[in-house]
Amino acid sequence: MYKLEIYQKLAYEVLMCRCECIKINRKVSLEDDVRALKGAVGKYPLRMAQLGVSSTEALPEEKLHKAKANYIQYRRVKVNKPEIVTKGVDRIMDNLAHIIAKWEGLLLYEYANGFSDFHAEKFRDYMLNQSKAMLMDKQFLYTIAEKYLAERSFEKKNNARFGECVTIFIDETIKNNPLSTNGGVISNYSYLIALGDLKKESQINSVNLIYEKVGEAHTTTHGEEITAEAIGNALFTLLYEYNYTNDVKIFIDNMTVRGHWKKRKKNFVVNKCFRSVSVNYVNRKHNTKADALSRQNVALTLTRKDFDKLDRIKQIPFPAAAFNPQNDKFNDGHNWFSNFRSPFKKRLAT
Repeated sequence: MYKLEIYQKLAYEVLMCRCECIKINRKVSLEDDVRALKGAVGKYPLRMAQLGVSSTEALPEEKLHKAKANYIQYRRVKVNKPEIVTKGVDRIMDNLAHIIAKWEGLLLYEYANGFSDFHAEKFRDYMLNQSKAMLMDKQFLYTIAEKYLAERSFEKKNNARFGECVTIFIDETIKNNPLSTNGGVISNYSYLIALGDLKKESQINSVNLIYEKVGEAHTTTHGEEITAEAIGNALFTLLYEYNYTNDVKIFIDNMTVRGHWKKRKKNFVVNKCFRSVSVNYVNRKHNTKADALSRQNVALTLTRKDFDKLDRIKQIPFPAAAFNPQNDKFNDGHNWFSNFRSPFKKRLAT
């Protein structure tokens, strides 16, 4: 395993890489920059005192976040108005950068020691990329390392990377089928899979989100059956795509499904492949991410006849007046057709 100094050096390099991404903002007035600089420098004694602890157990991580935010604030002013930043300010803020790097490096070092497949040099290459470095005032290095290892685990497919628990949020939706002449509907489900034992959907973020999907359900009339089918498909994804068999925690906003989702033969069998599967009810207003995923996208299997119908619609020579942006009927039809075709074409590509 690499020495602690390697991780602390990496933490400092990444912080500097983040600072290189700062762009000049000519809209900010001199007065605002002076005020921002005074705020960042004024917090320096407090931040140094807060970070002057002896171990990561005693480290207030939210204060480390704030210290990093103060340093980034100082660097923004230095980019915008370098003439107002003195050498003395540079010196003390460099001290702050080093103590930030010290603790971030130690956190990463302790995290990395728990994973035999963590390679510091590969992670260095990953982090010294400006698009990744942009995260550095919002995430700790070790939380970004979790995402780095998760991306690699898509190929390794092992339980160790996913940890003891993953959390799934599921929603279903039934839409009218505009191509049907007899009032047909489209039944879709959506789910998001995230690492960890999450308590609410607000805990889902770009670091722990590992999979999301919108699918077409076989049933077309019962929301409960759509949700039950989605549960089975999400579990199959974990089992066969990622070879994951530890604990699974599922949130749904359809209370009636909780008692009978395992009555489906497919669900009954796949459930036995996991250490545990819990299905929990969550109010619809706290399941908005899965809901938005299924409402903003459409998964649909078309007959060749319906597919040709779409192609003919595209070729219809509409009158010039129909293309008036003030024409509500045109806008409604055009917006529906545009919104429908985009996910449909994407689905064909996959």
